Amino acid sequence: MSSIQSLLITGGTGTFGNAVTGRVATNCYSEIRIFSRDEKKQDDMRRRWADPRIKFYIGDVRNEQSLIDAMAGVDVVFHAAALKQVPSCEFFPIEAVRTNALGTENVLNAAIAAGVKRVIVLSTDKAVYPINAMGISKALMEKLAVAKSRVAGTAPPSAAPAMATSWPAAARLCHCLSDRFRRGSRSLSPTRR
Repeated sequence: MSSIQSLLITGGTGTFGNAVTGRVATNCYSEIRIFSRDEKKQDDMRRRWADPRIKFYIGDVRNEQSLIDAMAGVDVVFHAAALKQVPSCEFFPIEAVRTNALGTENVLNAAIAAGVKRVIVLSTDKAVYPINAMGISKALMEKLAVAKSRVAGTAPPSAAPAMATSWPAAARLCHCLSDRFRRGSRSLSPTRR
């Protein structure tokens, strides 16, 4: 049995959250927590999966207290909540910063406070050489994750894998990370294929 008993996915009703839930629902996790602000998508997932191990938490990464409440007893967090649409982020860049950068700070603070074993922060290829507000806010998110892992003391480091924003990429990443966690791997080596 895996040492990972409880998993929380921020932005869990999105593409990545659905892919992870589909992949790990058949594994031996005692609980999967879906954290998002979209109650309609949560209800859709609740009906689709109909699995008592899947719990749903309404909240927003901009609100640290809602994260603290949802993370009690969690072993691993996949942080997928973000503003990801380039045009929206261009029109409202401060909202991209509030969600993608400051929201990540809230996730990391809550994870440290809750004693979470691993936090995986999902990024985008647009953060590599950012030329738009979305890429810049995700690059800041990555820098926050790295900085927080340095100052967290005994808390484990956070990972910030770059990921293409597509369904196949999400499914591949989900499969890869799930397998590594089951095997007890502590590293996430970047790969280029």
